[in-house]
Amino acid sequence: MPTVNEAVATIQRRLGFLASGSLTDEIIEELVNSQHELEMDDEIAWFLLKFDETLQNDATDLEWITLPSDYIDVPEHENYFYLQDSDGNIESRLTREDFADIKDAQANENAGSRTGTPAHWDIVGQKIYLGPYYPSEQKTFSLLYYGADTDPAAGGAANLWLTHAPQVLINHAGFTMALTARDKDAIQVFDTLYKRAWDQFIKQNERRRNSGKDSAQRFVHRI
Repeated sequence: MPTVNEAVATIQRRLGFLASGSLTDEIIEELVNSQHELEMDDEIAWFLLKFDETLQNDATDLEWITLPSDYIDVPEHENYFYLQDSDGNIESRLTREDFADIKDAQANENAGSRTGTPAHWDIVGQKIYLGPYYPSEQKTFSLLYYGADTDPAAGGAANLWLTHAPQVLINHAGFTMALTARDKDAIQVFDTLYKRAWDQFIKQNERRRNSGKDSAQRFVHRI
C-alpha cells in the first residue's frame, strides 16, 4: 500500500518527471479530485461501507436526523437502519419507504397521535425523515452506509483507496495529469494501466460486496 508521497512519485515517474517535488502539489490536488470522482461513480467501493451507531434525531425537530457528513449512499436493495434502545441494543429495524408515501400515511393520522415508534424512513436532501410516527424525545439510531474516505494529503499515510485500490486512484489521477500536459504517450500508459486496475477492482468489489451482503443478512437475522 503506497503512501501519498509514494503515489505522487509513481505518477511523476510515469509522466517522466523524476525530480523530487516536481508537480507534487498539482498531483496531490488531482489525487483528491480523482478520489471524489471515483466515490461518485455508480460502482461504489466495498471498503467505503460504514456502520454509524451514534445518529440521533434532532432535539428541536424530532422527525429528522442529519446524515453523517461523509455520507455517499446506502447499499442498494440492502438498507439497514435501526432504532436503538436505552442500552444501545437494536430495538427495531425500520423499513425504507418513499417520502411521499410516509407523508400520505401521516395524513391519515390525527396530529396528536404522530409520536410513537417510527417504522419507516427515507432520505430527503441531507437528512433522514422518520415516519409515520416519530419519537417524543431524542433517540439513537444506527445506519449502514457508504461514506467518503479521507482525502490524500502531502506526507500522509495510505488512506482506504491507496490501501485497497491504489492503482485505480493513481492511474485515474495520472490520466488527468497526462491529458492536461497533452502527453500522448503518458495518456496511453495511464489509460492502459487504469483499465487494467479498474477491471480488477470490479471483480474484487463484486466478491467483497457479496461477502458483505451475506454478513449483513446474518446480522439482521440475529435481531
